[in-house]
Amino acid sequence: MAVSLSYIPHLLPSHRLMEANAKPASANTLADIGGPALAGALIGAIGAARAVAADAAPETARGVLISDAYAHIEVHDWQLGGRPS
Repeated sequence: MAVSLSYIPHLLPSHRLMEANAKPASANTLADIGGPALAGALIGAIGAARAVAADAAPETARGVLISDAYAHIEVHDWQLGGRPS
């Protein structure tokens, strides 16, 4: 969380920093409390295996999209420090 907060002082004036830093902390606390409760409800509703699959699906999609994006990036030798031909 500290890394995600490091940009806040660059975006806001100093008199708004306390409020700005409190909001992500509040969201993090809410996630710490609500996440396990939501997970328990999801496991109770659809079962543990399906809940794990539901949790893994966005990560799998992200991996596919990132690998597809990297597949379309063309790197030339000169970009890696070689000489252009």
